[in-house]
Amino acid sequence: MGADCEPAEGAAEAALAALSRAWALGPRAAGPNVLLRSWAIMGCADGGPPRAARLAPPHAARALGLVAAAGEGEGEGEGAEGDEAGHPLLAQLAAAVHNGFQLGAERGPLCDEPAWGVAWELLLELRPPAAGEEAEAGLAGCVLDAARKAVRWALEAAAPRLAEQHYLCCVATSAEALGGTYAVLHRRRGRVLSEEMNEGTGAFAIRAHLPTAAAFGLAAELRAHSAGAAAAQLLLSHWGRRAEDPRFVATTEEELEEWGAGGGPTAAAAGGAPSSARATVDAVRRRKGLPVEEKVVACATKQRTQARKK
Repeated sequence: MGADCEPAEGAAEAALAALSRAWALGPRAAGPNVLLRSWAIMGCADGGPPRAARLAPPHAARALGLVAAAGEGEGEGEGAEGDEAGHPLLAQLAAAVHNGFQLGAERGPLCDEPAWGVAWELLLELRPPAAGEEAEAGLAGCVLDAARKAVRWALEAAAPRLAEQHYLCCVATSAEALGGTYAVLHRRRGRVLSEEMNEGTGAFAIRAHLPTAAAFGLAAELRAHSAGAAAAQLLLSHWGRRAEDPRFVATTEEELEEWGAGGGPTAAAAGGAPSSARATVDAVRRRKGLPVEEKVVACATKQRTQARKK
């Protein structure tokens, strides 16, 4: 959670309750994402009622010290410690789901970058083989691919946001250059934390959070807008969640009137330019050679066909 986000009431208790069911971390088994305890619905070959079996115990929760002993905190009817070994396929499926989670968390839907601060809980439903039918040889590979796609699609359906790095920007400026300094910080999406005046010198010290991507060329722009009276120092601060939805498109009359035909809250109403979050996603995808959703022809009725010269 970024420093500019206020936690909701009861968020800490809910997070601890979810982490107590953590099976694995990812990507690379040590990332900031969590795979919660997942289940498999196993059908019975004799036509009996299906049973729910836990794929794996909360290994990550025990490693984090949230579950002190084996089976502690497990409710009745939730499965015993050895559920994953009660069926010949469960251990194989558990490994496939774990690997699919690692691959899915490694490449998010926006920019093919690792996910950050997301929790998943998966549910498998398995059909028992019919009489005389053998189990599929490549079942583990199919489950791995299905788990990877499920992780990616679930994150895409949850309206993901960009997570970006922030600097702690300390600017020393004079009273005459305060207006230009604030204009530069606002243009670069800076969030001012404090402003103090140094006694005896008349200089001002401004502390703000500034996105890393918006910090390039900051020193030159500050000098240009303050006549050389402002100087900045940058220190790595934190990672934060960007509030803008990069996939938001204005559709209602009120949204079109306020933001234009292009996109989100930072879109230019006249030109309909996409939001800054969408522009960032498109720039990253172009740099990586990934497909970009863009409108090539703005209005097909205004296109002209040039005459072929003989």
